[in-house]
Amino acid sequence: METTPAAELAQYLDGTVQQLAHARVAGLSFAEQVKILHLLAGFEDRVAALRSTIIREADLAATKSTDLAPLIHATSRVTAREAAAQVRLAKDLETYPLLRDAWSDGTLSQAQLRGIIRGLRRIPITLGPAQLDTAQQELLQWHDQLDPQAYEHLAAHLGTLLNPHAADQAEARKIELDARTAHATREILIADDHAGSTLIHGRVPRAIGEALRAQLDALIPTAQSYADAGEPVPSMAARRADALEEWTARLAGDHTLPSKAGDRPVIYLTMTATEADNRETQATLLNTGERLSAAETRRLACDARFARLVLNAEGAPLDLGQTRRLFTGPLRRALAARDRGCAFPGCDAPPIACEGHHINPWQNGGETKLTNAALLCPAHHRLVEPDPARPPELQWQVHLDPDTLLPAFTPPTTMPGNRQPRIHHRYLLQREVYRLRR
Repeated sequence: METTPAAELAQYLDGTVQQLAHARVAGLSFAEQVKILHLLAGFEDRVAALRSTIIREADLAATKSTDLAPLIHATSRVTAREAAAQVRLAKDLETYPLLRDAWSDGTLSQAQLRGIIRGLRRIPITLGPAQLDTAQQELLQWHDQLDPQAYEHLAAHLGTLLNPHAADQAEARKIELDARTAHATREILIADDHAGSTLIHGRVPRAIGEALRAQLDALIPTAQSYADAGEPVPSMAARRADALEEWTARLAGDHTLPSKAGDRPVIYLTMTATEADNRETQATLLNTGERLSAAETRRLACDARFARLVLNAEGAPLDLGQTRRLFTGPLRRALAARDRGCAFPGCDAPPIACEGHHINPWQNGGETKLTNAALLCPAHHRLVEPDPARPPELQWQVHLDPDTLLPAFTPPTTMPGNRQPRIHHRYLLQREVYRLRR
């Protein structure tokens, strides 16, 4: 009886899986088990890449009346939506041959690949074949540092590097259009739910929303205040509702708001020194990194509730040289403007949820200044805080890149891969712009 290629492959795969199933892993060390997890993940991705290649070949061989996606779904192993996504991904890879090859040889995971493609689709300009090749080459440099979400972010902004003039024009048009749309669709709906509560729903232009968010965040009760009152600590959403209650009470009284981390709840707009003198500048909101329209920027720059923070050409504010221990006031604002949230790679915690970290510890003589600081969420602050009882190479280490003055993190030797310093994906564009300008 003649054996078909599919039958031979089935026999081979079955034998391979049985070998893997009988692998002795129970008695291995944790480090060795983690290594095996990485090996299996890479193996799964390479098999998925091969499967995608076969899907593309089968799709090309199918007749006009045959749709491959329903046939894949008919196996009942995936949803109809995932089956269609697999066929679509196989087709998309014809446009990205370098990414396809990197997936096939195990350099990229399937999740990273999908993140890159989602990001490239968001570029507001059309990239030619040469620019697409350059984009793929630039992206593949970060395969061992960026997760799928970070890859999507970087890919979406590659147009800024490859065709900066066209990208800036397209983004400026989008921002102005979004601002007009936000103004035209603004609404706040307040209704009684006839069950003791009031429903509040709506949308407002971004700057107004950020002003409200900052004022409410300044009034959010601490967890300890609930414990002192003998109440369970509610969710953050419920605590923000309590802040709204306090906010309305204060406005009905003396119209004052308390300070938050040493600062009053003010919205800060960031811009470069060159942009500060340009009436068409689209400033950036410090807390979120979102850009405002030029009209909003001009209006808010005259509002006492908003302050302007001017940055240098590399996007970092000047060192304010504080000598106190805590990062508060103008120094904290400068730190938030530079790091724009938790600086640890992959973390999306906003500035308000972060703490100032002394790279050279305060107790060791480290100064409280911008060149000795990184903004970190509490979890990552604990992770990178030096432990004098452990060798430095077994801990995460932090330093500022000498060119961009942005935080970089070197992993411990216990982690798989090399010890190449890693930076947050939100800094990659600044680093690439600096590299290309040299």
